[in-house]
Amino acid sequence: MPLKLGRRPTPPGPAFYAPVRPDPQTQITDAEPQRSGWRRLLFGPGNGGATTGSARRERWGQRQPLRTRALATLLWLLLAVAAGGGLLAILQVMRPATATPTSATKTTAVADPGAGAFGALFLQAWLPAGRGTERTLARFMPAVPDLTAVVPGALVATGTTPVSVQPVPGPGGAATPGYWSVTVAATVAAVKGDGSLTQLGLRYYQIPVASCGVASGPACPAGTSSPGYSAVTAPALVAGPGTYGLAGAAPGQTVTVTSAAGDTIARYLSAYLAGDGELARYCPTCTSLPAPVMTHVDVTAITATGDPNQIQAAQGTSPPADGSQLTVLVTARGVDTAGVVQTLSYPLLMVVRAGQWTVTGVTAAPPMAPAATSTPGTSTAPATSSPSAPTTSSTSTTPPSPSATTR
Repeated sequence: MPLKLGRRPTPPGPAFYAPVRPDPQTQITDAEPQRSGWRRLLFGPGNGGATTGSARRERWGQRQPLRTRALATLLWLLLAVAAGGGLLAILQVMRPATATPTSATKTTAVADPGAGAFGALFLQAWLPAGRGTERTLARFMPAVPDLTAVVPGALVATGTTPVSVQPVPGPGGAATPGYWSVTVAATVAAVKGDGSLTQLGLRYYQIPVASCGVASGPACPAGTSSPGYSAVTAPALVAGPGTYGLAGAAPGQTVTVTSAAGDTIARYLSAYLAGDGELARYCPTCTSLPAPVMTHVDVTAITATGDPNQIQAAQGTSPPADGSQLTVLVTARGVDTAGVVQTLSYPLLMVVRAGQWTVTGVTAAPPMAPAATSTPGTSTAPATSSPSAPTTSSTSTTPPSPSATTR
């Protein structure tokens, strides 16, 4: 059998998987729901059903300008906010700075009550001191003046009280920390040879007091024994503070003692001061005294201030309508348990409850007269300080005057 020569046929190769590309016109069956709100604004209303790819691309192209405008609007809003903040910062920088006072420029300081008490104690020790008794002053001042010409025990203070504590200004006008000008009122008496006293009256002394280590003063320097106070110099005898020249309490209309309000007041004071009667009946909110201090009380005058109609209604023998109020100043005369007659004044607030006048309590003070002026005050003893010695009014910040060591 003859052989057939030629090329052998190539066997078929392996088949390769070729994915089928989707036809753009082929319908896609996924559903697109209807949109609302901001989604509708940005992405369109939707068709609620199937859509084709070409339709989607067409709708995307239609929505592209809307998205661009939204992003541009948002960008402009951010730029406006940033520009506004920068403008406010510029205005804040351009605003002129307001000077704030510092503690170094203040000329006043809170008065130290400890300095006032120390000044009173020092004066009690100073007045009877003299030759040979200098050691009694060593605890009050570091350097005791020469007292060889002063007879010890010639003067004595039967009572002292500080009336003014003022900061001492420094060279720049600011208060010197821990340095005070203390004015003390003292009832002074001269001691006779037999020990009896001759009252010299009320006198005022100005004492410079320094402090360290206390709340009002600086830290104590090294080597100081202990924190506290010290008298810098001897006292100066000065004039007393001025008298506030007011006429007195505000004038009011007289309320008769025999009226219903006057009867309640008289019974209230008798129950309150003498324990005569039930206090809660006339003053439900009042607290009684621990023990009676008077044996008898008489009301001598009643004046009322406030609404004239209320005052007129209080003049009757029967109370007005419930809720009516009355502000009164009562002057009473009582005899205490020692048999001494005393004159007392009580500012009271009254109100009608259940058809009866009642007292709500003693008020802080009666109304003051509207017109008031200040008159200069004088001391009951001649002042031996220099004519330039300052008075001790509440606004005085002058430094202490030089003082003499003899009295």
